[in-house]
Amino acid sequence: MCKQLFLLGTKLRFTFILCPSYWIRILDLGKKSAETYSTYYKRRMQLFKAYFSALLALSVTSARRAYQQEEVADYDNFDINSYDINLNEIIPMSSNSNSSSEENQKEDASPSKCSKDRYEIENLNDMNELHDCKVVKGDIVVLNYKEPILQFGQINRIEGNLEIYNAPNLVRIEAEEVRHVGKALILSELTSLSLISFPSLRFVKVLDWKVLPILNIVHFSNEIKDIESITVSDTSLIGFSGFMTSKLENLDINNNRFLETINCDVEQITGKLHIAANSKDVKVSLPKLEYAKNVSILDVLDINLEKLSEIESSLNVIENNFDTFKLPNLKSIGGTLSILQNDKLNSVKFPNLTEVGGGLMVVNNSNIDKVNFFSALNIIGGALEIVGNIKELSFEKLKLVKGSAKIKSSDADFSCAAWTKSDMSSVIRGGKIECTNANNERIVSNTPTENGKKVTTTEGGPVKMKVSSGGNKSSLNSIIYAFLAVIWSIVF
Repeated sequence: MCKQLFLLGTKLRFTFILCPSYWIRILDLGKKSAETYSTYYKRRMQLFKAYFSALLALSVTSARRAYQQEEVADYDNFDINSYDINLNEIIPMSSNSNSSSEENQKEDASPSKCSKDRYEIENLNDMNELHDCKVVKGDIVVLNYKEPILQFGQINRIEGNLEIYNAPNLVRIEAEEVRHVGKALILSELTSLSLISFPSLRFVKVLDWKVLPILNIVHFSNEIKDIESITVSDTSLIGFSGFMTSKLENLDINNNRFLETINCDVEQITGKLHIAANSKDVKVSLPKLEYAKNVSILDVLDINLEKLSEIESSLNVIENNFDTFKLPNLKSIGGTLSILQNDKLNSVKFPNLTEVGGGLMVVNNSNIDKVNFFSALNIIGGALEIVGNIKELSFEKLKLVKGSAKIKSSDADFSCAAWTKSDMSSVIRGGKIECTNANNERIVSNTPTENGKKVTTTEGGPVKMKVSSGGNKSSLNSIIYAFLAVIWSIVF
């Protein structure tokens, strides 16, 4: 075999590389002439590394030459007649096809005047210049418009925002043909605006309407889909409904003094749900809502949140006019739960709520005298504060309050002494417990601690953690021994 490799090596000028026996002989000579075994061993390792590197280079060179020869052979055997190509089936670029494509481009393309990034409209002439545009590529910004009527002519599609600001004389907005607003429809500080008409609108991402104090008529399609955020503030609208969307970033309806109904089939609100300061008789129905990040409900007569199961941040229920508030499917609140100053509220139900990540506040609700509606609650991540005409206070399954507790009852029969000695006091671990009643009974006590020792709490109580320094030392020794064993196996 060495002879064959010798011949191949002679041809390729790698004679001494290909046969290991040559290397062994060289090593033997090296061993005889070496002064120490260490020098011999180093030479042996260097020569074997050189041998395998050269052998790898030779293999790559041979494979490359074989591939090139095979590729040339494939081209030599190529027969164009063996491929069935029907030239009659290939569509030529005739003048007719060119003309048809040009016509399509003309239909799709907008004139240059319709393709700017931004259009500022200050008067009727500015608006009339866009009336024959089917598609407007950029933003339309109407600012300080002096006319009473704003019409959008034949415009069918606005790729950017439609923004109308600070036009005190504007009474009507008529956009009969507009089907698509690519980004936001923003209306702000239009103090004389009474009518908006977008009967063909099918798509808009954001509605942001603020300070439209006499707006009471809106002609919108009930087929608007995929809207992402809605803010309606300071209008004279009497109803809000009709948007077909399962997910919103924000739903903020506030300060609409005549608004009586809010209906929406949204299922998720990833930002805030904020209903506040509308008509005192407003009824809110969100029957499909399952998730919301942040919820604030103020000045509402009736609300339906029957499917709501998770609130990622906080829930604020403040100064409402309903007598019943129930969230039958709510399981967790990531932040604070606040039920404050709801004068007519006498029935509260949270049958499945197990965790409040922040504080829990039930404060100054005139008709609530029993706080016993958190029957499944296990954990309160912040402080507990109960203030009002409280006669009874119980949390059947509560295991941990990470903050302090403050109880202030205006009922003379509520006993602070009995409450602080109950099981409740043992689960409050974040600070002091403070309780007062109508008889000026006041008890302040510190929560249970273990002085001088590190304590880790769980839902069931304290667990003492013991750390052994000897265990760490033995683990380090094991790692060192394992590393030395690996080095020994590689070298020898």
